[in-house]
This record gives sequence, C-alpha cells and structure tokens, in this order.
Amino acid sequence: MRDDGRKPTRERWVLVGGRDKFRTWQLDGTDYLVLHCGHPTANYPWYGLRPDGSMILCGLNGRLGVAFRYLDDAMVGAELDHAGQPHEVALTEDARQRGRRLTLRGQPSAASAARGSPPRRPRRRCG
Repeated sequence: MRDDGRKPTRERWVLVGGRDKFRTWQLDGTDYLVLHCGHPTANYPWYGLRPDGSMILCGLNGRLGVAFRYLDDAMVGAELDHAGQPHEVALTEDARQRGRRLTLRGQPSAASAARGSPPRRPRRRCG
C-alpha cells in the first residue's frame, strides 16, 4: 500500500474487459491501462501500461520495481504517470524522494539559466 494514502479517482476509470479479478481498466480519455497479470495466485498482479506499451511499476519513477499488489495503487500510478509526475508513482516516500532528485538532476540551475549557459549533463554512474 502507498504510504501517502493516495486513492484513485474511480470515476476516471472505465472497465474495458475481463471478468472476476482478471479485469482491464482504462483511464478515461487516454490510452493508459491497468491490467491483472493473469496468474491466479500472484502476489503483485496489477501493472499499468503506458500508451507506448511500457509498463508502470511500483518503484523508482514508475520504471523500476515490481508490479503493484493492489489495484488502487496501480490506478494511482497510472494517473500520476499520465499527469506527468512519474517521480510520484513509487509507493514509499524514500523512493519518491530519490525520483524527485533524479528528475531535477540535469535541469539547469537558476544561475546558469540566467547566464544562458547550457545545462549540465547528468553524471553517469558505472556499476
């Protein structure tokens, strides 16, 4: 479960297929989907799909980690990704903080933007 208590906006989700727990939901007016993996005893069965076909997962920036344990968390993740806030998708505050730092890294500082100098490139880390 999310440690920030966010819940999905249920009226924005449309059931587009499946039955029982193997349902597929679509964020209304978008191509974002939330699906069940299909395994009847999966511990982390829910995942989001972006319009480009990539998965939304519960870790750093919605790109790392595993699928979501709960449907509500997967829906919140898809809503946040659609809203342009992938750094908020992670389930824990620690992972969201790391995502925010990574998002900010590589953006120009106010001083360099005022000087008109190009933004610094993020450092690459090996290993």
